Order: sequence, then structure tokens, then C-alpha cells
Amino acid sequence: MSIQLPENRQIRSTRIVFYYDSSVQPEDCDVKRILDTLKRLQELKANVKIVDTAGYSDEERTHPYFDAITGAVIQRAAIRQVFGSKRMPAFLFGRQVPALLIYDEAYTPPICVDVYPQRRSIIDGTRRSIESYVDDALKTLELSAAYGHYLDEARLALENRLYRAAVLYAVLAIDGFVWRTLWGQKDITWIGVDDRHHKWSSVDFVYQYALRSRSDFTYPEEFDKLKEKNKSLFRKLKDSDSFLLGQAVKLGIVNDRDRELVRALRTVRNFCAHFNPYEVTVGLYRTALHKLGITDQPSFKEIEQVAKVAVEKATYILRSWTNQSSM
Repeated sequence: MSIQLPENRQIRSTRIVFYYDSSVQPEDCDVKRILDTLKRLQELKANVKIVDTAGYSDEERTHPYFDAITGAVIQRAAIRQVFGSKRMPAFLFGRQVPALLIYDEAYTPPICVDVYPQRRSIIDGTRRSIESYVDDALKTLELSAAYGHYLDEARLALENRLYRAAVLYAVLAIDGFVWRTLWGQKDITWIGVDDRHHKWSSVDFVYQYALRSRSDFTYPEEFDKLKEKNKSLFRKLKDSDSFLLGQAVKLGIVNDRDRELVRALRTVRNFCAHFNPYEVTVGLYRTALHKLGITDQPSFKEIEQVAKVAVEKATYILRSWTNQSSM
């Protein structure tokens, strides 16, 4: 039986609202692509609202622009001349220039904490588009949305005696669930190049920085400043899996006992993936097996028992976490 988040549960406290005018063809904005991506995010249970402002009065469009100002202030982003001019700051908002607002619904009433497009971001000084945000959100959620499918694949691999594959899929299912539950959380605080403290999701932080270097940024010196101001966070990116698992523990999604099981499963995964006992020392591998309840120490070539236990433990962990997430 597949394990899934409850159908009525949307992704945490992040709400995405897209304002556009269907009667206008804006320049430098692919509205169709954005709408298609947002609909896919809705299918993945992200909290998305699409607002067609065709026929809206200036007053009706100005109201969400005031929310956008709050998000711009929080992000230290310049938007006045993105959506208008100094004298008429909002006359393009949601019409010639579509707008994407990100709300944090943990507050009452919800607060807009980010807005796109931006003329200058706090990360690298470049203009950030709506497309860039929704594309990143989709990639992040698609990585995590298939955790139930991964568990099914683990069982199928086990039935077909593909024992190494079963272990890999079992751990993929666990990692996917962690990503899924952390997306939209504001669980870390980091310092921007503007010296202000900003709250982000740890998943977003890993996605944006774990696999990127200074050469990936338009202004590398801004990235260097960011790393210098957030040394501790960037050190944790060297083992992003452990970092995210630790964040799940802090939020009460995972308890310490389950964390040890996950660590053991990851050690077994590493051993199986490399097909070589020297990639992960024999001692660590055997210690991990012991934590999983395997005490008779199967040979390195015979991992059927290991695979069965890995799938069993992953199923137990995910059922436990899913039940807790639905409370």
C-alpha cells in the first residue's frame, strides 16, 4: 500500500499567488509557462492561487501591490520601477507586468515575504524572474513528491531479487519525505549581504547552494560575502542529508530513535551503492546493521536479509512520520 500525505493537507505555510491580466500580452514574461508550472505545483499539493486581473480597477490591483511592498522590504528588493515608475509605482502591477507574491500563512493575517520579479536580489544582485522561482519550486517538490512511489519501487525490487536497488529506493523514499515536509518551512535564519537576518526553508537553502559554486553567480563577490556571513550553514551543506534530517528532528517531524535508523540505512545505502566494502568501512557497515537489528552479520555478497530489513524499516518510518504529519 502506498504511503501518501493526507489529501487535504497542503504544503506547510507557504502560499503562492500569481497576478496576471489575460487580456494583455506582457513583454519578457512567459505567462503560459508560468501557468502550466503553477498548475503542476497545485497537483503536488502546493498552496497556489491564480488571479486574473482582467477587468480589475486600479484600486483592486493596488491592494495586492501594498502586500508586494512588504515582501520587497523584507527581501531588500527593488520593485517600484519593475511595476511602474517613481511617480506611478503600481500602474503596471498585475497587468503589463505579472506579479508573483509569496505569503507566509504562519502569521495572522498572512504576510507577504517575497515578490517576483525583482530588479535586484539580495543574493547576487541580478533580476530574479517569476519563471526562476516557480521552476525552482517545481524541481524541489518533484524531487520529494515521489517518495511513495520510491517505496513501491523498493518492494518491487525486493520481489525481483534486486536487493541493492531495493535498499537505494528505500532510502530515496525517506529522503523524499524529509524534503517534502521541510518545503515551505521557515526553519533556518541566515544573514544576507545586506546584514539583515532572513528566514528560509532549509530545503530551499540546500537546493540553491549545496551543488553550486561562486562561478554559478553573476556577481561572485556577493556569493563570497554570503558564505562568509553564514559559515556555519555552509559547513552543514557538505553533508546536506544530515543537515536536513537534523532540521526535521528540530521541527518534531523525526524523533532521535528514527534519526539513528535513518543514519544506519544511509550507511547501508552507501555501502551497497559503491559495491565496495572500502567505500564505507566494514566497521561502520556492521554497526549500521546492528542498529537495524541484524546481528548475524551476513556476508557482503549476500544482502537479501539486509534489503528486506531496509524496506521494512523504511515502511515503518514513513508510516510513523505520515501519521504524525496528519495530526
